[in-house]
Amino acid sequence: AASSSARQKFASACAGFISSYNLDGVDIDWEYPCADNGGTPADKVNFTLLMQSIRNAIGGKLLSACFSPAQFKMDFIEWDKVSNILDMLNMMTYDMTGSWDKIAYHNSPLYPSDGGDPTLNVNAVVNYLIVKYNVPRNKINIGAPFYGQGMIGVSQLFGPMGGGDGTPTYAAIQGIKGNYTEYWDAKAQVPYLLNTSTKKYISFDNPRSIELKGQWVVDNKTRGVIVWETSGDGAGTPLANALAKGLCNPVSINALEQDAKQPLIYPNPTHNLLNVIIKDGGSKNQVLITNTIGQEVFSKQFNEGTFSFDMEGFDNGLYFIRITNENGSTTQKILKN
Repeated sequence: AASSSARQKFASACAGFISSYNLDGVDIDWEYPCADNGGTPADKVNFTLLMQSIRNAIGGKLLSACFSPAQFKMDFIEWDKVSNILDMLNMMTYDMTGSWDKIAYHNSPLYPSDGGDPTLNVNAVVNYLIVKYNVPRNKINIGAPFYGQGMIGVSQLFGPMGGGDGTPTYAAIQGIKGNYTEYWDAKAQVPYLLNTSTKKYISFDNPRSIELKGQWVVDNKTRGVIVWETSGDGAGTPLANALAKGLCNPVSINALEQDAKQPLIYPNPTHNLLNVIIKDGGSKNQVLITNTIGQEVFSKQFNEGTFSFDMEGFDNGLYFIRITNENGSTTQKILKN
């Protein structure tokens, strides 16, 4: 990144890779400018220059990058420039504890708790970017781990720990959790496992905490969620299912009774057919569906309050459906899988 010619060569390689494999874009994971792996103060500017070189090479294709949740590492980024170059800012809001730590903390807490670093939680990380650097929230992805952090020599949460004990996947944790007692930290909104006899501890995420992370994204109007990584999920993909539920917030048929003007869109997630019911919505319902970067992928007017359409030709992923009629307009998230 310190060399102009090397930046151009790397950017050209990214463009060629995208073209060869017909990809949507590229994600850059430099861990971390100015901080690790021989980083220097010049990395702060060079990171921006590298991102701009890649943007120039790939044009309108998606460009994202991964970032540390640690405040001092976030301070090594020129956010005012980088946030204008990138489409998405992937905050790796996990590994907030591990073998390097001194106490048994949480791997990916949603909020601060009674112990540990109060800046190392999803809510604090995102607010730091928005408040200090005015980073647009609609570009921020939070991170959700499908693995845990194991520790030894632990007698209690936030107590001293004697070292790391691996990073088991969620699937692996299901096979050993019978050897532990499972607890829930109501403040951090995450679970943990502890065996006070063997003094072994595992911080991890379960479907409940993953769904809450997805709901947090919806409530805080951020972009979405990155996952590290999907092979860690269990049989039947319980974590992926929970994340989809939190992001898309599917409702039941009974929801119509709660708000007559709120459209019911189901099933959500959907494989192909999507149904829409609008009670007291009248005619002339304009439906617009866009993808996550705001591109229109479907638009049609339906002159009835109940209708269906087929999403078979759509790529799998997250979409936004906006319905406008005489009652006004409403937008909901839908997941095609």
